[in-house]
Amino acid sequence: MRLSCTSQGCYKSLRCIFRCLLMNRREPHQHRHQSLSMHTQKKSEEGAGVTQMIDLLIKELDAELQEAEINEKDAQKDYEGLMAESSTKRADDSKSISDKTASKAAQEEALENEQDNKAATGKELMATLKYIHSLHGECDFLLKYYDARKEARDGETDALGKAKAVLNGADFS
Repeated sequence: MRLSCTSQGCYKSLRCIFRCLLMNRREPHQHRHQSLSMHTQKKSEEGAGVTQMIDLLIKELDAELQEAEINEKDAQKDYEGLMAESSTKRADDSKSISDKTASKAAQEEALENEQDNKAATGKELMATLKYIHSLHGECDFLLKYYDARKEARDGETDALGKAKAVLNGADFS
């Protein structure tokens, strides 16, 4: 028996094959002999069980196909949700990375400024320490010769007092 389905690729589907079989089954011709008619009727009754089984298979296939379509739609929705969620997460991660990169750049710039500031402060400290050292040297000099200078000053003050007295007419001879 030749199957006549018109949809392209339909011959691969069991459902289509069963439908084609049902559509192409032949009823016995009335112009044949009665015995042939009876024989055909018996065959037809025997075929009815097969036809019912084929109908049952078609119904089961339809139910399975509907279930598969529903499962596929649910899976597609889940997939689309996952893709949307992933896209959102990627966007958030990208934003986080750019924020962290900007923060890192700002911190590196602040670090560089602080390092420059530290270098300048270090130079200033060295100059201050050098000045303190020179002051310390002068102070040491003053402390070391303080007693000698005091005696010299006292001697000069005494000599000036005597010179003044001599000028005023005093005699120290």
